[in-house]
Amino acid sequence: MPEVNPFRRDPVVVEAKGFGVVAIPYAPASDWIMAVLTGGPDTMVHTLCRAKDRAPLIDALINDVITAEDLSQASYDALDSVAPFRWWETTRLIMLSAAQAFTGRTVVAGMDPSALTIGQWCAGVYHLATENADDKGKFKFDAMLSDPPAGVEDDDDWGTGDSAALFAAARSMPGQK
Repeated sequence: MPEVNPFRRDPVVVEAKGFGVVAIPYAPASDWIMAVLTGGPDTMVHTLCRAKDRAPLIDALINDVITAEDLSQASYDALDSVAPFRWWETTRLIMLSAAQAFTGRTVVAGMDPSALTIGQWCAGVYHLATENADDKGKFKFDAMLSDPPAGVEDDDDWGTGDSAALFAAARSMPGQK
């Protein structure tokens, strides 16, 4: 996954297979959060794209020019480009931040989703979720966060490295056997 600038405030441009380029103007974290909460990560492009692209995108979907899977992939690509996490990690951090018990932590920390980029928001949520965790707790949180959803292949680190070395590293953490 390429390095992502969490401070980025320029438009997001993604390719929707069968449709072409779709632009998403800069939107604060609050807009991305509401888009995930109301439509899920599969609809980010449709929800946040420029108004002039929305109707043609819907028409292309209705007329089978673009598939729902193509639209979902473009949405995942958009999420991958705005936060320093994979799209499913970003989605999980958004969902965590919307949980009633966690929302209070963001408020107390002074985080304002209308003033932050979605990359900044997710980095802040990650920090709040792990700041008091011991090594074992952080490892468990990172494992839960990075576990790809069913049917998604993560080609970054899992499966491409030495599994024995990964397990040995995990066992060497304090409190592990």
